[in-house]
Amino acid sequence: MTSVGLKVSEITRLTPPHASCATEGKIENLYQTRYGVIYEKATCTKTCQQNIWKEKCGCVVPLYEKPENSSMCDCLNNEEEACLWEQMDQMQECELMCPNSCFEKKFEPLISMGTWPSKHYEDYLDYKIKHSSLDFMGDDGIDSDENLAKLEVYFREMMYETIEQQKAYESQNLISDVGGQLGLWLGLSAVTIGEMFEFIMAIFKAVTAKAVRRRNRETAVESLEDCSRRLSLQEFK
Repeated sequence: MTSVGLKVSEITRLTPPHASCATEGKIENLYQTRYGVIYEKATCTKTCQQNIWKEKCGCVVPLYEKPENSSMCDCLNNEEEACLWEQMDQMQECELMCPNSCFEKKFEPLISMGTWPSKHYEDYLDYKIKHSSLDFMGDDGIDSDENLAKLEVYFREMMYETIEQQKAYESQNLISDVGGQLGLWLGLSAVTIGEMFEFIMAIFKAVTAKAVRRRNRETAVESLEDCSRRLSLQEFK
């Protein structure tokens, strides 16, 4: 028995100029052309690899969709096998030809296997099959554990994951930040000018007050000296 648990993920990527996703590859995608499926990087990469093998090695592998006017590589041919492995190291070109798709739905499988049917269930299953209207097993004498296969496909989680790219810094954010910085520096400039003017006025007042006090002291000294001279003259007379 084979059990396949699926986890669904939806990925939404930003379009240029914010990211490099695309709805089409730079080459003809055989899977899109023949089966009408949506663009995916994986199918585009497989097509690209087949095109490279066809051009460099003169044959393609049977694992992927077969391009037109091409032949399958012979796994017993050492030259063709060596060419296939050599070109595997030159597949960076396919990364440029096949960008990420703007929308992608991924199914991540978790595969587990076990023996089926169990020993306790095998006899009952054999009896049930032999007494049913289904005679596909016939009288071949093969037990159900060697004649049947069971496949279970289920969702690992009842929720699916959504991944979405978002713009980190948009134009309105730039305008807002520039306006905020401009207002901040203009405000600081006005405050600085006011504080400088206040500082200059304080210095002017301090200097003026000091000069006035000095002048008053000099006037007072002169008055005292004049008064002293007058008193001296009166006493002399």
